[in-house]
Amino acid sequence: MKQPRITGMDIAIALILPFVVYYGIYLDLGQNRDVFPRAELHLLLDGATAFFLFALAVSTGLSISTGSGLKGLQRYLLKRGLFFLLLGGLLSIIWPTNIFILLGACSLISALIIPLNSTFLFFVAAMVVIVGVALNQFGNAKISLDPWDDNLPMSLVKHIATDGYYAVVPWLFFWLLGIIYSRGDFFSKRGKELRSMFGLVLLLIGIGIEFIFENWILSSSAPQHPFSRESIFDLHLPAFIFGASGLSIIVFNFIMSYYEKLPTNAMGDFIRYFGKMKYSILAAQGIVGGILGFKLVGLETYGAYSVIGMGIIGTVIGGLVSYFWTKRFGLGPVVKVLKMLN
Repeated sequence: MKQPRITGMDIAIALILPFVVYYGIYLDLGQNRDVFPRAELHLLLDGATAFFLFALAVSTGLSISTGSGLKGLQRYLLKRGLFFLLLGGLLSIIWPTNIFILLGACSLISALIIPLNSTFLFFVAAMVVIVGVALNQFGNAKISLDPWDDNLPMSLVKHIATDGYYAVVPWLFFWLLGIIYSRGDFFSKRGKELRSMFGLVLLLIGIGIEFIFENWILSSSAPQHPFSRESIFDLHLPAFIFGASGLSIIVFNFIMSYYEKLPTNAMGDFIRYFGKMKYSILAAQGIVGGILGFKLVGLETYGAYSVIGMGIIGTVIGGLVSYFWTKRFGLGPVVKVLKMLN
């Protein structure tokens, strides 16, 4: 059977996917509250979601130069967006927090904005940041894990837009950043070096913004501030957006520089095919996690070591299934459905 074409994007996604899987397990089985405050985001753990969206968006942006061109890509994004929204809604019945609703929204939005120039996309991204920061700093800053709350359908709309962990605001920003990033020259050595330097600058700006927040803006109101920092990687949203953007660019360029050196042995194929099966892995996580977390053992909160263990086991099993499935069938089940829709 003809083997699937593996790109550097698959490698980048494969290396970050275990963190996305782990955090999904943590949110659904490790959180002891369905609604909780969030003023800070973890640069590495929440940053995994930012990088995942960034890499997927880069791949989406590059697709415009292949296949059936712009019109064909727009039709595909519309179909993919609707399919992901449907899949995410169904999975949310047993696995409340899943990333498919966000991926569906990003695909639908991309179908509308991808013909626009980068200047306009920068403007849209800036608006997403402004709205996200305003809601996070001056609003209620509450995250709801379950989209099927009371007061439907408005609660569902708010969950998708702002209130869910994988809400469009602020995560859409990293998707837009990836679309914009895909339009430049990052394959040449010079392009990678310049962009990595730009990523480093963004990371340093993020650190500087967090320093300002902690020492000047929040210091006078600290007794009334309901949030507490758990680690040095916890950043307020403005700092996180800059820091996670810079870190995503740096890591992405590093992988693009060295992915061709990945050995073409079983271990190399294991990593490559794992990234190729990303959507199926996330769908399987929702199905299996929902069954284990609700149907078999009841509603229960698991400790940190249990969640880490689940993440490791899920990654290993998912990698093995990806390896044998991809060698046999070429594409994962979710992508096969998408191909049928296209």
